[in-house]
Amino acid sequence: MGYVGEAVVCQWLRHKYRANEDRQVVSQVRPLDVRATGGPYLDFGVVKGSDLIALYEVKSQDYILDKSFKLNSSLLYVWSHRGEALEFASQDGGTFRGSTGTEAYLVLLVGPNEGAVARIGSENLSNVLLFSEIWTDTAWKMDWGALLAEIGEDIPKVLHILKSPTQGKLINKRFLDLKSGLWR
Repeated sequence: MGYVGEAVVCQWLRHKYRANEDRQVVSQVRPLDVRATGGPYLDFGVVKGSDLIALYEVKSQDYILDKSFKLNSSLLYVWSHRGEALEFASQDGGTFRGSTGTEAYLVLLVGPNEGAVARIGSENLSNVLLFSEIWTDTAWKMDWGALLAEIGEDIPKVLHILKSPTQGKLINKRFLDLKSGLWR
């Protein structure tokens, strides 16, 4: 579901920022000052020329975020350095410069409860969008064909991983041996 949610948001962003042809949506972006290890990449960045003008992190899980919700470290970094011109990198090696007006947004399926609101911080709530707000953008109509084509490109890759995971093979073998009573 997360992948589909990201594809929907990406399509919406392409519409939202289409007014000028020099804007593009890029994937997997982080501030240069945030270490690349540990998954700190934000899902999308909007680039105008070589300047990063907005960032988006998408969480489309169907549960209410609570006080244990862990915010992406890059999102927290951008929020805590609001008003500063930061430098950014994409996972594919691109680099971008931000401006003092670069904003980062968190897109959620369900509104967070009080515990998550406290973690997000009241000063950042205006940068939290709900999917319901995206659906009410009447100037945008989802292109089902494009969405299915984008998702369809990755289905063979995902099925391959489901059949043969790239991570945890040794652990899986030990678990299966333990489960069958062969490993002690």
